[in-house]
Formats: sequence, C-alpha cells, structure tokens
Amino acid sequence: MTLLKTCSKCKETKETAGFYKNKATKDGLHHECRECRLAFQRDPVNIAAKKKWAKENEEQVKLTRKERYYKSTYGISREEYDNMRVEQNHCCYICGMHESDNHNKILYVDHDHDTGLVRKLLCSKCNHGLGLFNDSPWLLDKAAQYLEAHGKPKCSTPS
Repeated sequence: MTLLKTCSKCKETKETAGFYKNKATKDGLHHECRECRLAFQRDPVNIAAKKKWAKENEEQVKLTRKERYYKSTYGISREEYDNMRVEQNHCCYICGMHESDNHNKILYVDHDHDTGLVRKLLCSKCNHGLGLFNDSPWLLDKAAQYLEAHGKPKCSTPS
C-alpha cells in the first residue's frame, strides 16, 4: 500500500517517499515535497538571507553548533558541559591548568571510548596523553615508573 501526502507548496499529491523526514511533525514528514524544499534551499535570495542572518548572529550560530556537537558526540547538553566546568573551577581535572591557558581556551570532554560514558574535562595535553596511552592505567603506571627510574634527561648545550 502506497501512502500519499499533499505538498503545502506545490499542492501536488505525492508518495511519502517524496518528502523529507521531520520528527517535529505529526506524520513525521516535512510539509513540503523534496523538489519544493530543494528549490527553496537553492534559491539565491534565500541563500543570501541565510548568510546575512548567520553573520549578524555569529554568537548564536556558534553556540548552536557547540550544543549539537556535545549532544551528538557525548550525549550531554551544553548546560551539562558548563556545569562540569564550574564544578572543576574551569580547570583540567588532572593537571589543574585553567581553561584560559589551554589550547583554544576550552576544556575537552574526556570519555570512555568503549562505553561512551563522560568522565571529566581535561586540557588538550592530558586528554591527548590518555589517548596516546590507550586509556590504559597499566601503561600509564609503566610510564610513571620509567620517569621515576630515569628522570628527566638533562640536555647539554653544545659549546
């Protein structure tokens, strides 16, 4: 059985496969057919208006992108991320570096790659360091033992 829907723009009745999905609507489909939606999106006037709005609202666009990133990547809201920053006094959980001194002036979400669970916020060096050691406590312990045994090498400058 083929399901049909009428486009609100061109008023043509088409198969539902001719409509984009939209979770916000009652039937789960966009109110305009794909052809009308694409024509609207490709219209130079609409493209220019969208670019103008984005330029005038740069901060809002930036926050919306971050919100989508944290939700899709880590399953947390921007508010949850900000709460973690406050709980950690805007500092890396491991080394204590303030986010203002960190790369890109932000703290990175550390998470378990197997379970996806968010752990804490870290500076870029600590976050990369854990990743380079495959999040392995055993390897990190071996590296700590190595440094304790051999210390930091003393570099001599050529004369």
